[in-house]
Amino acid sequence: MCMKTFVAPDIKILTCQSVRLQHWGKRTESFRAPFWRLYRNHQPGATVFFAGKGIRLLPTHIYLIPQETDFFPELRAPVRHFFLHFAAHAPFDQAMPGVYGWRIESAQTNRIKKMESLMLAPPTPAMMEQFNLCAFALVYDLLAHFPQNALTFRPVDEHIALTQAAIRNSTRSPLPNARLAALAHMTPNAFIRRFTEVAGESPQQYARRVRIEQACALLNTTGQSIEQIADATGFCDRFHFTRVFTQVRGVSPAAFRHTLAAGSGGRK
Repeated sequence: MCMKTFVAPDIKILTCQSVRLQHWGKRTESFRAPFWRLYRNHQPGATVFFAGKGIRLLPTHIYLIPQETDFFPELRAPVRHFFLHFAAHAPFDQAMPGVYGWRIESAQTNRIKKMESLMLAPPTPAMMEQFNLCAFALVYDLLAHFPQNALTFRPVDEHIALTQAAIRNSTRSPLPNARLAALAHMTPNAFIRRFTEVAGESPQQYARRVRIEQACALLNTTGQSIEQIADATGFCDRFHFTRVFTQVRGVSPAAFRHTLAAGSGGRK
C-alpha cells in the first residue's frame, strides 16, 4: 500500500483553561476569531449558535470550532468548561466554519483530566512539559477526526511555505517583498505572482493578516496594553494598529478583547 507523505500542520497552543462558567457572552456578540477552539463541558447547560442553529454542548462529546467561525453562545445553567485555543496553519487554516463534535473517547477524557490536574500543580518545568505534551496530543488527535471534506487543500510550494514561515516569525519587523523573493530564490515579480497563486492573497496581504492574527492571540492570552501589542506586531502606534485591526476584524482591539474575556467566563 502506497502512503503519501504530508507536512505536519504548524500548531501553536495559545491558551488552555478549565473554568466554572456562570455567564458566557451575549447573543449579540460574535465569538469569531482567527484561531481554533476546543471545547469540552463537564455538564449540560451550554449551547452555541451557528448559522441559525443551536448546538448543545453535551458532556459526552468534545467539540472543535475552526478559526473565523461566526458563532454565539448561550448559557442556561452553570457548567465546568474546559477550553483550549490554538492556531493551525495549512491545511487547517482553510477549514470550513462550523461546530464539529464527536463522542469523546477515553484517551481524550484522560488527557483532559490530566491537564486539569496539572493546572492545579506548581508550575515546574516538568509539569509544563507534561501539560504541553497532553495539549498537543489532544489537538492532533482531534484534528485527525476532522472531516476531510471540510478542508480546502491548496497546492504546496516549498519556497512559498518557507517565506510564509519567515513572515510568521517576523511580525515585529515586517519583511519587504524583495527580501521574501530572495528567500524564495525568485525575482520580486515572479515571487509575488507565485505567492498569490499559492496563498490566494499577496505577500503583504498575508503579512498584514498574520500580524493581526498575532495581535488577536496577544489580546486573548496576555494583559499587554494596546500600545504594547501594536509595537509587538510591527505597527507604528496604537492609532494605526487600531485602524488596521478594525478594518480586518470589524471590531476594535478593545472590543475584541472584551468579547474573548466574556467567552472564557471573564478568566475566573
